[in-house]
Amino acid sequence: MFASIAGLPAHPLLVHLSVVAAPLGALLLLLWALVPRWRRGLRATTVGVNAVALLASVIAKSTGEALLPAMGLSEHAPGQVGPHAQYADLLVVAVGLALGASACLYAAERWLTPERFARRDTLLLVLRVLAMGFAVFALVMTALTGHAGAQLVWGNFPE
Repeated sequence: MFASIAGLPAHPLLVHLSVVAAPLGALLLLLWALVPRWRRGLRATTVGVNAVALLASVIAKSTGEALLPAMGLSEHAPGQVGPHAQYADLLVVAVGLALGASACLYAAERWLTPERFARRDTLLLVLRVLAMGFAVFALVMTALTGHAGAQLVWGNFPE
């Protein structure tokens, strides 16, 4: 990936897309799973937002890794950046799971009919429960990753 944009570190410039897309995708997934009348309208949007969230999270993670040498650190010796980097690893997993759940749920709702799959309702229930769990995981990891990053930047900010 790249470390800078127009001479500025790329990570703080690009991380904001992940900060917005990851929780938005997770919230849409929760709404899709919990509000039956909104399901049809949220399907494609939720999958799309979660795809953007995964891409944004991977880009944010890799630009963060590219920033380490400028700080005199490395992936093997991340210093005080370590907790933030570990949370970022888990955030990518969480958003990937949210995307996977939304894609599976989309496919099941759209193409499985009771005639094709007798246990469709059971499968949809299981997928919705998994989706809610992955959505909560993504929300928690977004908060933890963002908080750890903010502590690195603003940790000594006077109150």
